[in-house]
Amino acid sequence: AFADTMACLGSARVPIVLHCFEGGDREVREATERGYYVGLAGNVTYKDNETARVLRLIDEERILVETDAPYLSPQPVRGKKNVPENVVHTATFVAERLGMEDEELATLTTRNARNLFGLPLEA
Repeated sequence: AFADTMACLGSARVPIVLHCFEGGDREVREATERGYYVGLAGNVTYKDNETARVLRLIDEERILVETDAPYLSPQPVRGKKNVPENVVHTATFVAERLGMEDEELATLTTRNARNLFGLPLEA
């Protein structure tokens, strides 16, 4: 499915977010080379998740943390209906894997989202 998605996106001239990204080192490298944003949802927190093993390969300027509510609830609320405030669990997991404090990841992903949507950066 990833190869088909990349073929469809081809030479798109708009910013692209790979929502609920799932992939290994090959997929991360291709997404990064193309300058795509990588959306990390609750599934990244699941046991044996391939993306969790390669988080450090994602260009930090392209990381987004998201929710797929009402689906893909992160650990420790997996199995329950996902709600937007559960994104904190995903963010904490990603921050830990990247060796960052939660606040540092929040600053990083806020800046990335502002760049993606063309919003002014806060001073």
